[in-house]
Amino acid sequence: MATTNPGSMPSEVRDAVSRLREALASAVPPKLLDRNLLIGSWRWPMVFRLAPVWISQDRANGERDLRAVHLLAEVVRHFDVIAIQGVMANAPTVLAVMDLLGPDWAFLMTGLSRETTYRERTAIIFDTRKVLPQGLAGQIVLPQHGKRESDDDDILSEQFFRPPFFAGFRCLSTSFTLVNQHIVFGTEPERVREIQALGRWVSEVRAGAYWEGNLIVVGQLQLLRDGSPVHEALTRAGLRLPPGLVGTTTFVNSIGRPASQASAIAWAEDEAGEPDLDFPYRSAGVFDLASVFGDSLGDYDYISVHLPIWAEFSVVPPHRIA
Repeated sequence: MATTNPGSMPSEVRDAVSRLREALASAVPPKLLDRNLLIGSWRWPMVFRLAPVWISQDRANGERDLRAVHLLAEVVRHFDVIAIQGVMANAPTVLAVMDLLGPDWAFLMTGLSRETTYRERTAIIFDTRKVLPQGLAGQIVLPQHGKRESDDDDILSEQFFRPPFFAGFRCLSTSFTLVNQHIVFGTEPERVREIQALGRWVSEVRAGAYWEGNLIVVGQLQLLRDGSPVHEALTRAGLRLPPGLVGTTTFVNSIGRPASQASAIAWAEDEAGEPDLDFPYRSAGVFDLASVFGDSLGDYDYISVHLPIWAEFSVVPPHRIA
């Protein structure tokens, strides 16, 4: 956070934060210490620097102000753990948000991806009162030329544009692995190939890995719509969206109109068609951030044109396990 003292929080910023908090409370399940696990995913706006003022009149070239930081933090605070995409190289938003969240919160973040357009990272932020890292973290790297064990197993000729980031966590008696991915938008065939490669990795892990249990894929998966080639590739890869996210819109255009399903949460199913997870799914949804403020803050991408998504699961304390 910038060291310049911007003065006390203006009433209009305080009102905006309160309005957002109330909207979140009415749309997203509450965090219950010994009952549920709330996992979120959100693509943040591209922010390259922060202005040390509450409300900046100039947001050109990826600049945001302290009001934006407080609003980002308010969304994050509502979840137990949230995957973030679109973090720029020097991570100004992550560091500022962490300052606001306080010492009970922690984060994991990737090194810079090989793509050079924005020098982007991904991150996972979590409330340590509920969620703790379990020692597992890495990024998915494919074998050279995408080859695996046979000539017909050629997934990608190169690596992921942004290597998926996976990390293991524990919540009460439950362990789980989040895979945070920002699929390349590029061309449709490129999107499909990345989904195929991600699905193949998930299948291999499920077939024999120990650490990477209870896999949940989150992030900007670029599905666009039900029935799109990317969505079909996800389904063929054995990954399914929770009922609460099927057919939803997670991206709005510059005038706030629903545009596509850019973000998603997914997991594999067992032979009975049930989630291949050791803890029950409860609910999922999209938080319609665009309807909370409209363009009253300047434009829809001031906070993000990508809407936060979430999935809720049931968890129990260790002493309640029979």
